[in-house]
Amino acid sequence: MSKFRAVLTVLMLAMALAFALSVIFPPRHEWEMPGGVDLLVQDLRDGVPAEVEGLPGGNAQKQEGLRESLRPPMSYDLQIEVREEGTGQPIAEATVRLESPLAGGQIAEILRWTDYTGKVYVAKLAAQTYTVVVDKVGYFSSAPLALAVPDEQTSHQIELRPGAMLSGQVLDTQGRSPNFGLIRLRKRGPEQEERIFRLQLDGSFQTDTLSGGLWVLDWLPHYNAKADPRITTEIALVPQDHRRLEIVVERGTEEEAPGDRFPGVRWLN
Repeated sequence: MSKFRAVLTVLMLAMALAFALSVIFPPRHEWEMPGGVDLLVQDLRDGVPAEVEGLPGGNAQKQEGLRESLRPPMSYDLQIEVREEGTGQPIAEATVRLESPLAGGQIAEILRWTDYTGKVYVAKLAAQTYTVVVDKVGYFSSAPLALAVPDEQTSHQIELRPGAMLSGQVLDTQGRSPNFGLIRLRKRGPEQEERIFRLQLDGSFQTDTLSGGLWVLDWLPHYNAKADPRITTEIALVPQDHRRLEIVVERGTEEEAPGDRFPGVRWLN
């Protein structure tokens, strides 16, 4: 019985020793990466995936697929320069909008603003086609421009046509905002253009960019109302004009005492 116990003890010690040696000195498998982990890390730092040999069931196609998955996606830079049509002057603080399609009909939008030289740089763009539109207060928006990225031409120039604007304040005879009404602009001449703008809560308004020419300005209490002839005026606009005015209207309530203002239009510049 004592001999059996001695043999059993020796076998257990031998098994424990074999397990310890296998942990300390693991066997080299056929799929182990040549050069070890350090080589793989160094290759990734250099931007080149390490060669992987002997993957279980692997082949050249699998190795190439691994390289592609480890390679960072390509990105491209784009420069857009915005200038004024006719003069060629750079336009600062213009809004440059890049749109690209997404899955499901969605649109991704990138917004940038030009610096004092009229330039803007957009970095790390994916390879696809972008639609570029440029806006600036006092200028007409540019026509949509389709730019394919990448392209040999990495710098593009866009010109904006200058226009005119009107802004101002509508007050009643008491000096308060009426909180209602519309500003109507009608252009005289063959174009026969008409524009209508709503008032803000404080009675202020600002038009969109207007073309040059002779315009008639009216104030309307609502869409179906007739214009008050006391608040009808003509103005000749030229590109780059930004005219400001104050409009005084009557509320039409008899209970209110008359104020120190009279209905009419007063130009502020």
